[in-house]
Amino acid sequence: MPHESLVSFVCVSTPVGDTISVDRVYQSCVVTIGGLRTRVDLLLLSMNFDVILGMDWSSPRHAILDYHAKTVILVVPGLPRIEWRGSLDYVPSRVISFLKAQQMVEMGCLSYLAFVRDVSAETPTIDSVPAVRDFSDMFLADLLGMLSDKDIDFDIDLVPGI
Repeated sequence: MPHESLVSFVCVSTPVGDTISVDRVYQSCVVTIGGLRTRVDLLLLSMNFDVILGMDWSSPRHAILDYHAKTVILVVPGLPRIEWRGSLDYVPSRVISFLKAQQMVEMGCLSYLAFVRDVSAETPTIDSVPAVRDFSDMFLADLLGMLSDKDIDFDIDLVPGI
């Protein structure tokens, strides 16, 4: 989807107190909620949200937000009332976002990095990798062990004045 650069950066505050600089906008994108098609300019955020519709979008549509019931009600004059209901079966977990974890580490909280692997999962076969399967003549069927460590001399000759 084509985007345009903003004339100046927009700084967006995150829930954990960080600031994200935004420099791209996707103009006049169609957003459909409960059958209501509307257009909105979307700023590209480097966060894990699908879309954030703010006050500038919500206010003219007379949006009513009920955080406890997880509903958004749009009361657009001249149109039937539109209600969008979020999932009520969300159970809070003990997982925190990367941004929150990063902030806590910066504040000096003790942290651990874990690499978790499912050892019961099947190892993928060569045929399960499309590029390898389609070009099997380019790959060795079996590697004869680990490649040996070799010293490689790599030089770049620079010519002054060019």
